[in-house]
Amino acid sequence: MAATQKDIDTLSAAIYSGVKRVLYEGPPRREIEYQSLDQMKSLLADMRAELAGSSGIAIGRQVAVVSKGL
Repeated sequence: MAATQKDIDTLSAAIYSGVKRVLYEGPPRREIEYQSLDQMKSLLADMRAELAGSSGIAIGRQVAVVSKGL
């Protein structure tokens, strides 16, 4: 399932408030209890990267790999 800005906002608010149980309104509506703050921060970064990638906004670096060939 693709991340939405609303999901990102919900998870971000939970991180800032210090709770590990998050209710996503959906659809589908779901409640997730995370094991750690680090897990939540990692997921938040992944969600932001996914959303940025789907909107065509580049984040970070790009590395070109070239080969001399045979």
